[in-house]
Amino acid sequence: MKDNKIFDLTDLMVEQLQELYNGEKQLVKALQKIKTNITEPKLLEAVEKHIATNEDQIMRLKRAFDILYVKQKKKEAEVIEALISRLKSLVKMSADPEVMDAAIITAIQHVNHYEIASYGAICTYANMLGQYPLGAIIHENLEEEKNMDKKLAIIAEEVVNRKAQMISQGD
Repeated sequence: MKDNKIFDLTDLMVEQLQELYNGEKQLVKALQKIKTNITEPKLLEAVEKHIATNEDQIMRLKRAFDILYVKQKKKEAEVIEALISRLKSLVKMSADPEVMDAAIITAIQHVNHYEIASYGAICTYANMLGQYPLGAIIHENLEEEKNMDKKLAIIAEEVVNRKAQMISQGD
């Protein structure tokens, strides 16, 4: 990638890796702050696990740069930044703790879905380019994001959304 231009699939893959690397770092910081607002113990546990998982993912992304012999660049993670901003605003707007927990899940899932799409694309690029070790590393991040999304969905459906619904019904 020269002059911030994407000339081929490798350049696109590197650009996406850099964005995810910086986005994951920003997400860890944001989740560290947001977790103090969580009232549901299962959600708090899931978010703490997500933070630890994201730190592992950052380490894998560093390995990906090593595999590609590419330096990590400070790449703006516009989409993840916007989703983190939305997470923060939902927390500020939530007047009830149970509704806030539901909002936190929704916002984290928005980030996860973006990351799932990005990691999936990078896996495809890596495999098409014969970068199988890189594809395997990124696939691990992809699977972790999918698992976290499922876990958050279960917590939402079984606990958090039911509590928020009770607030809505005035019970």
